[in-house]
Amino acid sequence: LRPSALDYFADAECSEKRGTIGLGASTQVLPLKNPRAPGDSAKYSNEHPCGFVVDVDPSAGKLRKMHYFDAGDKETMASWIEAVKRARKELCKLLRGDVVVATQEFATDQANDPLKIRVGQAGTIVEIDDVGDALIEFHDFETPQWVLRAKCANLRKEVEPEAKEV
Repeated sequence: LRPSALDYFADAECSEKRGTIGLGASTQVLPLKNPRAPGDSAKYSNEHPCGFVVDVDPSAGKLRKMHYFDAGDKETMASWIEAVKRARKELCKLLRGDVVVATQEFATDQANDPLKIRVGQAGTIVEIDDVGDALIEFHDFETPQWVLRAKCANLRKEVEPEAKEV
């Protein structure tokens, strides 16, 4: 588990990687038994009482992909849910110099001439003000743009890959 992604494996030894789930600031994770759990959670909850669902983008509509996991026991399930929530919160901590990528379309909050930011557009944080709003230099535009802190859910912080030993 990294702040921006959850790698999942076929076995407990992590020898056969099955895939990677990109996490965003709006990612939700809930036990399957939670009445608010999305998708087919209710269908799986009896057979997998220690299961949980990762909903990467709750705003993506009914056809979005859900990721279902069985933790095996309640303690492990609670640990996984808390770990994913911590990773999601880490994404919201924007710092000067961070590279961010838009995960949803949104308008910047520039007083003069706000711009529409498209999914996938990247930028670098130039400044964070005292209330957490970010001045971002989007790579496709000449003028840095203000983005309110409340729009954190529209951005994913690019995390540098961990260094590998050689």
